[in-house]
Amino acid sequence: MTRTALLLDVDGTLVDIAPTPTDVVVPSALLRVLAELTERAGGAVALVSGRTIETIDRLFSPLVTPAIGGHGAEMRIADGAAVLQRPFLLNDALREKLHRLAEA
Repeated sequence: MTRTALLLDVDGTLVDIAPTPTDVVVPSALLRVLAELTERAGGAVALVSGRTIETIDRLFSPLVTPAIGGHGAEMRIADGAAVLQRPFLLNDALREKLHRLAEA
């Protein structure tokens, strides 16, 4: 696991869809599994959601992981790192490579 990073989708994958966003429940067993997985991966586990990182943190408390929120508008690259709250801009060379990859 030391060479693997996992990006895990939250809603509808890790936790069941609920009638309203505030009705979502994160089972304590899931928190234990995610904490162990994060430890085994050396912290290379990120939670990904359309929700804000603040909401992800509240749902998965006390676990804090790297996270991607707001469909990519927010990013925290490491536990304890600051949250980037605006999309980063891709330079032209990287954008071109991503387009070629998508076409392939």
